[in-house]
Amino acid sequence: MSNLVRDTAIALRFAPHSNSSRFVVWFGREQGRFVTLIRGAQRPKSFFLGQCDLFATSDIVFYRHPRHPVHLARECALVRARPVLRRDWRAAAAASYASDLLQRSLPREEPHPRLYNVVSDWLDTLGSPRPVEPDLCWFELAYLAAEGLAPRLQGCVACGAALDAGRPARFVTGRGGFLCGRCDTGPAGSRTFRLGPADLAVLRSWQAAERPRRLDASGVPPETVRRIADLLGDFLRHHLNLPLPSRDLAFEIIRFRPRRAALSPNAGATKIAMGGRVAESADAQDLGSCGVIRGGSSPPSPTNPVAENMRPTETADDRYDPDQPVA
Repeated sequence: MSNLVRDTAIALRFAPHSNSSRFVVWFGREQGRFVTLIRGAQRPKSFFLGQCDLFATSDIVFYRHPRHPVHLARECALVRARPVLRRDWRAAAAASYASDLLQRSLPREEPHPRLYNVVSDWLDTLGSPRPVEPDLCWFELAYLAAEGLAPRLQGCVACGAALDAGRPARFVTGRGGFLCGRCDTGPAGSRTFRLGPADLAVLRSWQAAERPRRLDASGVPPETVRRIADLLGDFLRHHLNLPLPSRDLAFEIIRFRPRRAALSPNAGATKIAMGGRVAESADAQDLGSCGVIRGGSSPPSPTNPVAENMRPTETADDRYDPDQPVA
């Protein structure tokens, strides 16, 4: 007999099952990471239509299958939509990486209420006027703390002595913390990072922030944020033993700054046809370098991933593996 289970969960991933049905990977407050099959989810008159969305929170009722990892959804009601993630592409990139991290690292159907609260609060904060990269670093620190893998930032990991406040400290990834000047005798067999006193103070303040809204990233230089992000990325890969290609892509998107064409009185305007409208630009090459146009005035490539995702599924695949990570 299947058991009827109710939970409040965040949708982490969608995968097609047929033209009208799809799998959904959830992260629930009580059930942890689990997978449901929603039959007829994309039919025009489906009760599930609009009730679950990527990175949104929903109340989900499903039948737990006793021997199969995929369960059958019965009811779903949207609780928090988070529409900002549809408009802010940097915040959406950060949320996509966090979703992939949870899918790759969390065991199936093991409750983790503390981490659920961290993810829910962090998703509510994304899309605010402040920069996304410090918020993403805070999420990684909070994730590591919830998993019991937090880096040791107070004192030397070898002898426990306090770090010299006036000198740069060396962080050893394999040992999970900093070494004092007496214990820092040379290479330790793993990657190392040197942080100055100002960088270390920022890292400690971010780790101490219990909620993302309490994170103070104002006045932090971009170089400091980048050094902290590099340290955390290496720490995550080492201690989780995961490659995390989605992290590299997310930070590349977050740090991307589109180039703007420099207008000058002598620059001739180039007419570019885009979507039935005619736009004027000083230099078509600037738009082409950003992927807006390719090969002069030709339209975008039909192999656009967004267009590919909108194509209907031709064959059903009921052999879905919920433990298979996103490529």
